[in-house]
Amino acid sequence: MNVVKSANILTEDDLQIITELSAELSNTFQTAQVFRTKTEAEISVLNDIKFPTPDAKYWQSIREQNVHFGELVRLSFNYRRNDVEIARIEQALKRAQGFDKDMLQIDLEEKQFNRIEMERVAKDRIREIKMWSDIMARLKPEMKYSLTDVNEHQLISYTQRFISTILATEACNKDLDSYRNLMAQFDKAVKVCREKGVMDKVLKPYIESERAKEIFGEEMKELKLLEE
Repeated sequence: MNVVKSANILTEDDLQIITELSAELSNTFQTAQVFRTKTEAEISVLNDIKFPTPDAKYWQSIREQNVHFGELVRLSFNYRRNDVEIARIEQALKRAQGFDKDMLQIDLEEKQFNRIEMERVAKDRIREIKMWSDIMARLKPEMKYSLTDVNEHQLISYTQRFISTILATEACNKDLDSYRNLMAQFDKAVKVCREKGVMDKVLKPYIESERAKEIFGEEMKELKLLEE
């Protein structure tokens, strides 16, 4: 707040507003969302169409956690560089004069703010890393495939993803390029599943879906998923 005030960028009226809101703004800075909440992770990221199986959700959680850890490591390098810059500026300030000293003081305050912001980001990355760990722990007992080989689950999961997307897509969208691309992926995935004899596993979650029965009804009967 003092940094903003000292810049003389605000009118007296604006300065009064910011002063009156100082406690609120301090709380906002401390509590504002940085990364995803658990609700966003479970509903928006790990939705049942894109990630229809526990295995698919688990491996996406692995990806999400890995991204945050990698970014935390990179942030740590930047944090160290920023601290060196702070020390360098503080040293230079001892012998600087005039405008050079003014510029160094501005640089110092900016680096100090960057330090606070990086600490805030790092703390929330740790929170999200732990959140994904908790999600993975919950998913593990439900998984049917490997915990070390991501490829094992993908044929089933991707085929179910394509089927779920098709079932959720309105007829009016069927001329879109994205829909044609989806159908190409769907056709190939189903073909491979049939070749490997795993269509029963793919179709089992859809036995109550009327639209799925329209597409796969006869195959479901042949696989004993539906009664004749």
